[in-house]
Parts: sequence; C-alpha cells; structure tokens
Amino acid sequence: MQSSKIVAFTSHPHPKWTRSQRRLLDVLEQEENRHKPVVEICKLAGYAEATHGRAWYRTLKDETFAEAVKSMGIAIKRHTRKSHLEVSLATNIEEELAKDIWDIRRLKQDYPKHQAPCAYDLNFTWIVNPLLREQVKHYFRQHFIQWRGSTFQNKIRNLMPVLKLLPADVHVGTLTRSHIETLLPALWQLSEYQANRSMRATRGMIEYMINSPVWLGPRPPRFLIWKEDILRSPEALPRPIPPMF
Repeated sequence: MQSSKIVAFTSHPHPKWTRSQRRLLDVLEQEENRHKPVVEICKLAGYAEATHGRAWYRTLKDETFAEAVKSMGIAIKRHTRKSHLEVSLATNIEEELAKDIWDIRRLKQDYPKHQAPCAYDLNFTWIVNPLLREQVKHYFRQHFIQWRGSTFQNKIRNLMPVLKLLPADVHVGTLTRSHIETLLPALWQLSEYQANRSMRATRGMIEYMINSPVWLGPRPPRFLIWKEDILRSPEALPRPIPPMF
C-alpha cells in the first residue's frame, strides 16, 4: 500500500518538477517498476538508449526529486567524476584495463580538455556475456595507439545497439549469420543514422577480429554482415533557398 508521502510526490506533481522528472515519476508510480534497473526505467520513460544514464543522474541532481525517489524505497547512487585537473595517469595500466569501467583520462595523456569528464567514461558492464565483454575490451585495448581520447565512447555507443540484441550466451567465437539476421528488424526501427553507424562499427570490429594477425582471441566466421544489411547513410538536407523579395 502506498504511503501518503509517495502519493503526494507522484499523483500530485510538484510545481517545480521538470518534464524529465515527471516522465520518470510516471514510471516509478507503478510499484513493479521500482526494482528495475535504471536503464529499464529510463526506457519506459521514453528516453533514447544512448541517454539512459545521463537522464537519470541529471534529474537526481535536484535534491527534492532525489528525496521523492528515495521515499519510494529506491536506492540512490550518484556518479561523482573528478575534474580533469584532479585526474592523473594510472601507475598500473594493467590494473586499470582489468576493470569493467575505464576512465580514458587515466590511460591516455592527450585528450580534448573541453569535453566533460563523463565523455571519457568507458562502461562495458552492460555486456552480459563475460566472454564477449572481455573480447570487446581487448578490441578496444588494441586500438589505444590509433584512437583519440574522445573516440572510445563513440565506438562503444555505436556498438551497443547491435551487441545488446545478441543472445546472452553468444560471443565472438559462437556468432553466426543467423544471429545477425535475427537482430536486423530491431535495428531497422532505429534512425537511419544510428542503424548505419551501429552496423558499420560492428562490421569493423568483426573484420578486425577475422583478419588482424595480432588478434589472439577466437575468430568469427567471414561474411557475417553483408553490404545489404547496412542502411544507407542519411544525407543532409540542402540549405533552404531564401525567399525572394
């Protein structure tokens, strides 16, 4: 049974609630949603997959909203990121790389300082299969020299839509063409831009694992992703012609 305090926070929105806060409260008003992962809560609230974490932690910066969420019995965990000046290079690189969340600033000295600290968080925890997670981490590790500091998060963001659609027991060594064909309809529901970038990033990773002489992990079979699987890259609309006076 809901307490009067919870009802006051949910059924009668606070006049200062933002649109984002109201969307999350509408989901949390249903008791069965309160024990779901943050990603699932944000998905039910209508947020795009790439913004799940940011949406949740941004709204929790409001202490009143945070208290409303806690009153529902939901544990609050806030991410505290150090500023660029507070971060130093890791003394034990292997120890950093063994983690499932990397701070690129501790692994590369040169990175764009105008980007926010969160731009350099590289989170692999969403990869359910531990074998696949280690394979993806190793792929990223082998590109530390070529990729810029700001490239890593873009890569993981583009891989996420495809890898999340794979069955939990699939890894690079067991990946088949039928797995790719099964996830294609779900990818078609994304925007042309996201679907194009995601499939291109996945194909790039798979082809590297197939062909690179330095790849020591299992090699996937050839021709997993066909040219026809990749949606065309959307073209920018032409600039409008100004009206004639």
